[in-house]
Amino acid sequence: MEDNQRHALLLRMALIAAWQEQTEASGKLLKLVEELEVRGIIPDSVSKADHLMIKSIDAFGGNNLTKAADFLIESIQTRRPVNDFERSVLANSYGFLGLIYQRLEDYETSKRYYNEAIRIDRELNRLSILAIELTELASSLTAINPYDPAIEEALEEALDIYRAQDNYKYQAYVNNEYCILYQKRNSLPKALEHILESARLRELIDDKANLDITYNNIGALYEKMNHTDSSIIYIKKAIKTAGKLEKKISGDYYNNLGARFGKMGQLDSAIHYFDMAVKQIFPEADPDAGDSSLYKIINPQLPVNLAGRANVLYNSFLETGNLDDLRRSIQSYNIALHQLDTLRFLYSFENKPHAVRENRKYYFLALQSASEYYRQTGNLSDLENAFLLASRSKGFVFDEYLRINEARNFLGVNPDLIRRDDSLKILKTRILQDLYRNEALPLPKQDSISWLRSALFDIDESLVTLNREIKERNPAYYQIIHRMPVYSSAMIRSKLKKNELLIDYTWHQNRMIIIYIGPDILELTQIEVPENLRNTLGSYRRFLEGWPNQLNYKEFLTTSSELYKILINPIDSIIAGKDLFIIPDDSLAFLPFETLLYMAPVEAGADY
Repeated sequence: MEDNQRHALLLRMALIAAWQEQTEASGKLLKLVEELEVRGIIPDSVSKADHLMIKSIDAFGGNNLTKAADFLIESIQTRRPVNDFERSVLANSYGFLGLIYQRLEDYETSKRYYNEAIRIDRELNRLSILAIELTELASSLTAINPYDPAIEEALEEALDIYRAQDNYKYQAYVNNEYCILYQKRNSLPKALEHILESARLRELIDDKANLDITYNNIGALYEKMNHTDSSIIYIKKAIKTAGKLEKKISGDYYNNLGARFGKMGQLDSAIHYFDMAVKQIFPEADPDAGDSSLYKIINPQLPVNLAGRANVLYNSFLETGNLDDLRRSIQSYNIALHQLDTLRFLYSFENKPHAVRENRKYYFLALQSASEYYRQTGNLSDLENAFLLASRSKGFVFDEYLRINEARNFLGVNPDLIRRDDSLKILKTRILQDLYRNEALPLPKQDSISWLRSALFDIDESLVTLNREIKERNPAYYQIIHRMPVYSSAMIRSKLKKNELLIDYTWHQNRMIIIYIGPDILELTQIEVPENLRNTLGSYRRFLEGWPNQLNYKEFLTTSSELYKILINPIDSIIAGKDLFIIPDDSLAFLPFETLLYMAPVEAGADY
């Protein structure tokens, strides 16, 4: 071969290796390509486009999606398709771009690129590729507007192609997309019909990669339809199938079973399955022993499993009155919260508020167990533990929101430090997620796992170096991002004057815990609040802001008085003559407490 022919062929081979996730082989081939270029070979437009495409695939594998898109767009602009083969590569590029923007959740852009890929593949009559792109287009359209009739058109065309090819695997895939669509439309019976068909097709071909996942998804759908018995049957089927296919059984399956048995009141079975979920991640773990090793291993699934277990133990206490169950519940919650406190350093700042919303409930449920333990024992040390949990919950929320970019602009922090810190943690999160996903595969891709672990090591080294720099350049900021202070009740009481009272609200669903602290008082009370409290607070706030649909005067009197009864009446007897410091929670943060009426006004009406 001539050197220029060898150059083009080696690049195309490197591209194929990259597509097949053979990173090492692709890298070796690229080195040979670079050697030829050093010797004077100048790449043509096709070679340049192939090289950019390889860079895009590598960036995609490293979860750097924006860079992957940039390389791929440049590859498309460089490529000059002179024959049908090169046009098919161009179509693949558009389809790949559609996938990248789908992952970036930019579904409008994803739709545009999928449509371009579909247009070329129709012209080339590449039916198998066309069917994949139609299915993925339907997925993006579902995310934009699940009632778009174009979704069914795309899925039906894809299904017709796969039926004509007797391709059961991809028929199952399309039925799975139908299931997602009908769930979005809240048409659960139709969703169930399609996912059962997906399972039937996967059974025909003994689909080792997806059959157990499909059974678990059927179980989740049955649970949504309030058929817990059927849900349990299919989750057990998922576990049995994974074992038969010699796959690692997902801890999620055991966690789901624990939740189902807990809902049915079969608490011993629920605790057993939550323990099994923990052991899938860490076989030697014993949550009841307060195993210190459980504090060392960090895994995103563990807090959910441990918190589910803790909640079942709490319900067991309510049923039996066994104080030991309550103690075990608090212990499990403490380990779960430790996991969350550690995991928060792995997530990017842009994802922090989402993490806060998802995990706040665990702090509340832990506080609920701790407050009940105090009610049973009457020990002030148990009350202090409850207060510290409430403090951690507020600290968690405040700390995370303080650390998002908009807030940090006011801290006088060098923007370059923030950007570097964020980008490394974003990348670390994505690589960890990919690593967990790869390790859970029935036949893990060792090349990918090795590359991910190596990348993770490099990021950790970079973070150590960056943290050292942050500590030297801005010690105050370093303290903020590496320490979440928790304040004892004794310290707070020492700051309060005789006529001052601090009131702390913690709220989840229809339960609220109020802790009140004065120089000579520390106490808590737990109350039920209406299911519609959040809506009531929203209406009241809009009225105060003077929105067009104002409450009339009588509605204001009723709403304001009702909110007073819910939030203040339980502690009414201790607040008289006091200056109040209120620490709100959730939507209470937007409520001006001073507008609440504790008695009916004398006037018959007022112009608001």
